[in-house]
Amino acid sequence: MHARGTFTLDAYDPAGNPTAYIVGVINTTRITTDTKVKDLIG
Repeated sequence: MHARGTFTLDAYDPAGNPTAYIVGVINTTRITTDTKVKDLIG
């Protein structure tokens, strides 16, 4: 099973000031005991 989604990350320093704002895309593959290496590569 494959999934794809977007994410955002807001990072702050200890004083509460924003230090970074990151937006991205993540792709996933579910791995089970039946998953074969060839299913994960390419």
